[in-house]
Amino acid sequence: MKLLRLLIITLSLSASTAFASAKVIYHPTEGRIELSAHIYFYGSEATSEIAQAVLAEINQYWNGGSHFNASILPLTVPFGNLKVRLQAIVSGEVISEARALALLDGTPAPEINFINILAGDSALGDRSAMDFICGRTGTWYLSDDLTKSTTAAHEFGHGLCLDHPRNSDWRKLGQPPIMTARGSLVDSPYQWDPHATSGLPGGTLNPYKRRVTDFDVGEMHLQFLPYDSQGVAYLRGFGQPQHLQARTD
Repeated sequence: MKLLRLLIITLSLSASTAFASAKVIYHPTEGRIELSAHIYFYGSEATSEIAQAVLAEINQYWNGGSHFNASILPLTVPFGNLKVRLQAIVSGEVISEARALALLDGTPAPEINFINILAGDSALGDRSAMDFICGRTGTWYLSDDLTKSTTAAHEFGHGLCLDHPRNSDWRKLGQPPIMTARGSLVDSPYQWDPHATSGLPGGTLNPYKRRVTDFDVGEMHLQFLPYDSQGVAYLRGFGQPQHLQARTD
């Protein structure tokens, strides 16, 4: 019953409440934009170990790192005639379903997110997803390689108002962005099998090889947010329910 009520509350949230996910602070003297969010994890598989692994992945990727390469790709935001550095600071904690229900029933701050962690079954088609593009709620499955690939960093990107790129063919374009959908065509080093023929079994994107790039950051359009006198703005949007889209995360 608690999970059902959580779903009902999530779907009935007002646009100003449902479609918000992160706080953005512009520090002009430091040439830096800070992207901050807090994630409440709940659900049958929400443990402190899983939460910390998810947070580590999100912070690693959204600060230019990756699982598979020790190098850091500095992420920059076009800001007027300048390019400023992006710094992501994402925190989180595990809470009970009852507390998640109470918090969602109130008016959580725009940068507060709620993620339901479940075991899932890939054979049944369970795929991690945010409820909305630009949304603050979602369900992530352990069976979807959570903490073992780029699932968390990718889904967090959907919360940041990012959809899959329209381009599904990244051959000759190098590093696939974090929001690239599974099944996309990529250069051979980024395939499941580098020796496979493109488009055939093994010849599509290995999600483990995605990483956040300036392409992803540029699609957030952070330079156009309505910053207040303190340089603070919030990522908001009017998203479309993810379950109404063809999902290939």
